[in-house]
Amino acid sequence: MNKTRIFATELLKHGRNFFSLAQIIKATGLDRTVVRDTLLTLHSEGFLRRVHRDLDPYAGKGPQTWNIRYRVIRPKDLAEKIAPKYRGGYTLSDKMWFYIRKKRIFTRGDLRLLKGVSKETVRWYTKMLHRAGIICVSARGEWTLINDVGPRRPYIGDQVCAKRKVN
Repeated sequence: MNKTRIFATELLKHGRNFFSLAQIIKATGLDRTVVRDTLLTLHSEGFLRRVHRDLDPYAGKGPQTWNIRYRVIRPKDLAEKIAPKYRGGYTLSDKMWFYIRKKRIFTRGDLRLLKGVSKETVRWYTKMLHRAGIICVSARGEWTLINDVGPRRPYIGDQVCAKRKVN
């Protein structure tokens, strides 16, 4: 999940209520400069409005920092910006997902037989599906589909990042 999606998801939790730079840093657990720069970008794109700024209490080292408060002014547009985009076409991931749904039990070697799919792509895709809880592996290297999410290839970025935060 990219940084903008992490921030925007957190901002949408606040709705049209006010929030501060410090609150977003605490909620996302990311570096202050990254959070500040991303909020400035969203502000310049017209999704946020600066409401107030005040000095943070002095921490004893370095220059004193500003704590800026914002408000989301276009929540629908922000939600649309972070929504996963379906690229269309028939990608390698689409081919692998179709094969996984059809076979239910497969090996990485089976996926390698698909035209144009590299070993690294198969490894990455199965690892991401496993992290998202969609497939599991047996001791013999066979993979099993345990959570069929439908005919469209699943978007697994949000699920994987959410699992990382919990663990």
